[in-house]
Amino acid sequence: MKNNNDKLIGLELVRFIAAFAILIWHYKHFAYFENKPVDFFLELQPLFSKLSFFYIYGLYGVQIFWCVSGFIFFWKYKDLIVRKKISGREFFLLRFSRLYPLHFITLLIVAALQILYFKINGVFFVYQFNDLYHFLLQVFFISDWGFGSGFSFNGVIWSISIEVLIYLFFFISLKYMVKSRSLKAHFLIIILSLIIFYTENIQNILNYSLVVECLCLFYAGGIAATFYRKFKDNKNAMTLSFVFFIATPILINFFEIYNYDRWLNVFLLFYTPLGLFLFAQIKISDVRITRILKILGNLTYSSYLIHVPLQLIIILILFYMDIAIPIYNVYFFIFYLITILLLARITFCYFEKPIQDKIRKHFLS
Repeated sequence: MKNNNDKLIGLELVRFIAAFAILIWHYKHFAYFENKPVDFFLELQPLFSKLSFFYIYGLYGVQIFWCVSGFIFFWKYKDLIVRKKISGREFFLLRFSRLYPLHFITLLIVAALQILYFKINGVFFVYQFNDLYHFLLQVFFISDWGFGSGFSFNGVIWSISIEVLIYLFFFISLKYMVKSRSLKAHFLIIILSLIIFYTENIQNILNYSLVVECLCLFYAGGIAATFYRKFKDNKNAMTLSFVFFIATPILINFFEIYNYDRWLNVFLLFYTPLGLFLFAQIKISDVRITRILKILGNLTYSSYLIHVPLQLIIILILFYMDIAIPIYNVYFFIFYLITILLLARITFCYFEKPIQDKIRKHFLS
């Protein structure tokens, strides 16, 4: 299978920035007791003047991830699925080997750490629904398909759980519902219908707003990949896209569009794929820079799944040492980030990638 994704080096940078944004957004967990921050002051967080964008908007890194996933999946798998060159077994084993091993090991670690935290505090850390039922939902990767009562254990897995559901829809829709020549119309019809969902808030009635949002952004990324495949060498398309990319935030600010309800959802739906189209155009000849960007991109999943366990470990150690959590201390903040990135690199090199390769070699070779 040709790995076209290796050419999309610009998207590795996007993935890392999105992951970094989430790490900054979740830094406030150090101020949490039960499921809310206590005596917490947003502006006092370390380096706030320089990182305020990430402290305020970092949660939307998840939406960017969904859109990037859609881009990569349509770029890498669309033709293979439509032409029946990859089976359902192969497709889902590729996804399983990529996502599940680290999810399962971090689930076990967080479950143990949450028990320790509960014994000390009488409540759980941030995510409160940590019983056997929710553990089983996590084990089967369906924790956020509408069966649970709320976030549980390593709660950040919610976005991946939803994305797994979208993978299923993606594969079935391409393999059984769509002919190759109608793909572009298929993308556009889905996006337009989902915009109507957004406008009328139907998804809130169905209590599946996050699933709908993920589906929207995933397919928006798919459309971006389709346009990239067709216009990647077209300078006029590149120039026009760049003008829209720069002009959009200016126009939003000038016309105060940010005062409208749900403007940010619509903004992300259209602006993110536009940005991905541009970043996918990045070509870097320097091998060292390319290698660094690939390393940063490879840190995203592991850093996302290990940062809550790391927070729990740090807090439990400080509790044991009877030291107050220095949440507003710059050196503590830098230590937290460096430790996550180092652990993410170690995790990827010595656990995530080796076990992924073993699973694929055993079941797909």
